[in-house]
Amino acid sequence: MDAFSLFMLERKNMNSFAATASLRYASSVLAAAAAVLLALSAYLAAERWTWVSATVRTPGEVVSVQRAINGKGLQIIVSYTVAEQNYLVEADVAQFPTTYGLGDEVDVLYHRERPQTGEVANIFNLWGMTIILGIVGVSLLGVAVVARWIVRAVQVHHLAGGNQNSP
Repeated sequence: MDAFSLFMLERKNMNSFAATASLRYASSVLAAAAAVLLALSAYLAAERWTWVSATVRTPGEVVSVQRAINGKGLQIIVSYTVAEQNYLVEADVAQFPTTYGLGDEVDVLYHRERPQTGEVANIFNLWGMTIILGIVGVSLLGVAVVARWIVRAVQVHHLAGGNQNSP
């Protein structure tokens, strides 16, 4: 094997090592980010579960459907009554066009001691952020696992001598 071929082989090995080192680092960063997002999702789920389990459910009525303040999506305003006192609660609606119409009945959750702190009882309003963080966390973890698997496959290939040229 001539000097140029040896030089090119060594350069290829160095580039492969640098690429696997970068991929290993990236997979570690992705795994750490996934762990943070999944921990945050679990924390929010526990907080939300505690809040929901301490609330009372009551029927409410949609009194307004309007464009959200930020101009993206819709917002509904729901009126509900607790102990002869009327309250209003606003909720962003993820669907467009909305499935809510004026006069529709929706469930509202509120604390018995603080009935003015009601929230519309739909899945996105109650659990949306928890679900989104969980999905992003699991996705990042999946990418990190695949990246780590690729690094491991390249290392096994190198250890088996798969990167050597035969004369």
